[in-house]
Amino acid sequence: MMKLKNKIAAGVLSAAVLFSCASCGEDLSWTYRMGDYEVTSGMFVGMGIDAYQSAYYQDGIDTSIPLKDQAIGEENALDWARNEAKDYAKEYLYVEQQFDALGLSFTEDELLSMEENADYYWDYGYQSYYEEEGCGEESYRALYFNGYKKTALFDATYGEGGSQEVPASELTAYFDRDYRKIRYLILTLTDEEGNALEGEELDAEKEKAEALKERLESGEDFNTVYAEHNDIDYDAEADYSRLINLSDETYVSAIIDTVSEMEPGTYAVAYSEKYAYIINLMETDDDDFESVRSTILSTLKGEEFETNLAEAIAQLDVEENEASIKKHDVKNLE
Repeated sequence: MMKLKNKIAAGVLSAAVLFSCASCGEDLSWTYRMGDYEVTSGMFVGMGIDAYQSAYYQDGIDTSIPLKDQAIGEENALDWARNEAKDYAKEYLYVEQQFDALGLSFTEDELLSMEENADYYWDYGYQSYYEEEGCGEESYRALYFNGYKKTALFDATYGEGGSQEVPASELTAYFDRDYRKIRYLILTLTDEEGNALEGEELDAEKEKAEALKERLESGEDFNTVYAEHNDIDYDAEADYSRLINLSDETYVSAIIDTVSEMEPGTYAVAYSEKYAYIINLMETDDDDFESVRSTILSTLKGEEFETNLAEAIAQLDVEENEASIKKHDVKNLE
């Protein structure tokens, strides 16, 4: 069993990499440098943890077997994690340098939100296994904020006013083609044991679904019908709508297939094996578009950005502290 995996699961922590070898006379406080920017040893430990965990999400990896005894593609899985940690370090340096070079910054509100989010994730998750491995809060926060800086670089490239700005027309075209705004009621088509209904029982539930659709089509207030159907208090201001992406393969296929054929303002019933969905397709507005604008931009340009980033990182000339890198190797997590 892997040491880190066991500790996360059981909460049993060790201080395997907390201490630097001061007696060796070497400076082990940093691992990678590029000009005025550096990856501290604590930060590299955090990167190693991320890389180690990422390895276990790769296809064909068994979580009950140490990485050193497995392979990712043609590469030893522990070596894969080791190389990932190195790439994380180089990406960190590049993002920090580019963020400053482009004169980017965050607003006070953005900084406050970043601080609050960092506090939350540290207190309710990361601290429990990062800190005892040697990645303290300061190192964690540097890594966490670097993620925001990477997003800022993306926006400075493809966002409004960016060096390679994606026209709003391209974003809205994607939105109009792939996004739909819906609200719906759900009927269960299973018995108490979860088995799919059949025969007369199934027909009776389908009749209920069609009756609900007819009530809505006749002009009854959706929120009234929704409250009655779900046995909850009526709320005239409640918004039960949601945006769905027709390209989302993880969403309910019965809903996607039905909505794809609908016109705004209409109602339809979609049937899956266990549920009936009484759907209302609604008109979208500017607020709906803005709520997913960044998601659309990422969908259109995310892969290109990552490819360009990887190419830039591969060309970086960085200084490596081999003794520190070796001391804080991901093998310590096995």
